[in-house]
Amino acid sequence: MWNPFKTFALVFVALAVAPALWAQETCPAIVEQALDAVDQFCNATGRNQACYGHFAVEAVPQPDVTTLDFSDQGDIADVTTIRTLRLQPMNTAAAEWGVALMRLQANLPGSLPGQNVTFLLFGDVEISSAVPEDDPSGDLTPMQAFTLRTGVGDSQCAEAPESGLVVQTPEGAGEVIFSINGVEVGMGSTVVFRAEADGEMVVSTIEGLAVLEVEDEVQPVLAGTRLRVPLDRTLRPFRRLVNPPEPYELRRLEGIPLRLLQRRIEIARPLTQQQVNRAMQRLLSGQPICGVEGLPNCDRIPRTLLARAMKASRASMENRLGCAFRRGANETPLAPDDSRPYCDQQPPESLPCVFVPGPDDPPLPERETRPLCPQLPENMTLRGLRRDNRIQPRGGG
Repeated sequence: MWNPFKTFALVFVALAVAPALWAQETCPAIVEQALDAVDQFCNATGRNQACYGHFAVEAVPQPDVTTLDFSDQGDIADVTTIRTLRLQPMNTAAAEWGVALMRLQANLPGSLPGQNVTFLLFGDVEISSAVPEDDPSGDLTPMQAFTLRTGVGDSQCAEAPESGLVVQTPEGAGEVIFSINGVEVGMGSTVVFRAEADGEMVVSTIEGLAVLEVEDEVQPVLAGTRLRVPLDRTLRPFRRLVNPPEPYELRRLEGIPLRLLQRRIEIARPLTQQQVNRAMQRLLSGQPICGVEGLPNCDRIPRTLLARAMKASRASMENRLGCAFRRGANETPLAPDDSRPYCDQQPPESLPCVFVPGPDDPPLPERETRPLCPQLPENMTLRGLRRDNRIQPRGGG
């Protein structure tokens, strides 16, 4: 017997599901079309230029620019003429998914015009130059300082990545430095940036190493990890880098168009939390955080960047604790006039963290809520550190 209510319900469900099914069918085709467009139109993009890869992209000119021809696929413009780029998110009904490519100088020498930093933007992204119009030092190159806002969690199919910005440094270029949302970034690698006003900026290193700095607080972000930086409504960090690095979620990086980058890479597997802890312990104890079993290799990490990460991270922790870590036999000893006590000699109750108990030490009390001190060499307890003959006394004597 015909039931009009059942028929109505089936029609209603079909109409409700149809748009989602349509999106799942058309989304992959739009992504492929967009990537093909960038391949076709953006190969000629030169230093400090931006290319309109796939619609829709809106360019806002600098105040002193009267004409900006950047309205169609394949248009290329000098970034000095652009104040803001706004890319549209995936719109399956209109077959839109904004993609743009920039090749920037950053701090690379002017004598190497063939080497550029690749900026690949896709989806719901807005990037604005933060280089002062009248830079008194003249040290900043176009777009070396910028603000970034992206959509979050907006992928509509497996082929479409979440909106974001991918930055890749050229082969053998050393450390590249720029400022994003008020955070100084040094990198020799490939890094994904996503940022939400009144939320956070998530920095995921998929190859190599990035080092982030805010108000002298430094955090390294090794391949396979991410760092979350809290942002205020103006996209500025509203407190220091209080969050430690953590393993990233591989699913949040799926679909990133690696084929559009200058160097072909594979996304690093996420580190485990144990591997992240091990890397941080090695970093603070003056040991390399790459090139050992269980951690990424050092092949694409500039030595200067690695050394800066190690020195800055330990100095930051020492300032926070008000004491000094012991130096290894191959390190520069503490200055003879450095009057700070050693951290491992401080009364446990005076430190904002707690040392890992040794096998002969009593366990931590249940009421202990302080985090573990990460500064000991890996697999070494406080008791072992005190009797380790490899540790130099103060002054190197």
